[in-house]
Amino acid sequence: MNLAARRHAVVLGLLLAAPFGARTAAADDKGVTASSGLAVYADSDATTVITPHVEAAWADRGASLHAGWLADVISSASVDVVTAATSRIRDMRQEVSVGGGYESGKKGFDAGYSFSWENDTISHTASVGGSATWNNNLETRLHYTFNWTSLGRATEPREEWRSMMVHGIEAAILHPLGPRASAEVVLSGYYSTGYQANPYRKVPVSASGLLSGALWFDEVVPDTRLRLAATGRLRGALSRRVVGSAEYRLYHDTWGLTAHTAELRLVTDVWRHLTFEVRERFHIQGASDLYRTLYTQPHEYMTRDRRQSAFLANAAGLAAAYDWQTKRAHLSMRLSCDGVTSDFEHFLAPAAGGGLQPLGWVVAVVSQLALEAEF
Repeated sequence: MNLAARRHAVVLGLLLAAPFGARTAAADDKGVTASSGLAVYADSDATTVITPHVEAAWADRGASLHAGWLADVISSASVDVVTAATSRIRDMRQEVSVGGGYESGKKGFDAGYSFSWENDTISHTASVGGSATWNNNLETRLHYTFNWTSLGRATEPREEWRSMMVHGIEAAILHPLGPRASAEVVLSGYYSTGYQANPYRKVPVSASGLLSGALWFDEVVPDTRLRLAATGRLRGALSRRVVGSAEYRLYHDTWGLTAHTAELRLVTDVWRHLTFEVRERFHIQGASDLYRTLYTQPHEYMTRDRRQSAFLANAAGLAAAYDWQTKRAHLSMRLSCDGVTSDFEHFLAPAAGGGLQPLGWVVAVVSQLALEAEF
């Protein structure tokens, strides 16, 4: 089963659970790093996703290479699946990735490629980017991403699958605000063309408001979509041991969806080897122009994607990292747990007697354990 919409929710959870951000190679980095981890997503809508991953990286005199693998092992009996007349689906998505970069002085560049597959989707992603630090300590980054995805029903021949292309640009400017703080602005745009619906998703049309007797149509959405986002971020040392950050993101796309996301994080050194983090994220959005709580007659575009509806979500999490040094390696262990609540008041789910009722609150827990060794 195609899980593009579900994947969006899971990725949100995993991003929230990733402690302290990704580690990037600097010009003075040298050695080999091996890491592995396991993330588990479970929600009250009967969906579980287990994501193991491994990665290896090498760096020397400004040059770096990395390669990785991850998998999403999915089991779901969510409202989306039940509405499609399937009791439960089980699927696995795998992804392999490679990349590298070079940093010299105040300039650097990087490039990467990833390939992912499951029983009804194949996806290729390539990216290239560069960064520079100027005389006034202003840092700039520019990144381009291209994705090509082919998807269809698992029972369809490959030649009948449909494709989608995405071009993405992200530009960032970071400026120090004295020795203990910085401000960053990130602008991004993604333009998608091709098939963007879910081939499994059916949309009921019912003048009576009941599922019994409703006519079911394939989901139909526009073939093009432009997504724009602007993010502002402040980071600073609040004391000798505490660092804080605040972030706001504004999103809008050509399907008429507007969203606001705010996030706060605090990181503190509890002990010389132990770091602790607490974070909070709030998200609110309006419905897209395509979405209707219930279609009483057919429209040109029709979707039953709950993430096209108006909803709000809140996530709060804790993370801890323990680092220690041996004679031959630097070792670290990170553990995190996030709780995510989403209110889908404007999405109608099947009810007893063939009726419909608001889905309401969906509660999810995301836990992650990561281990890393640097030699």
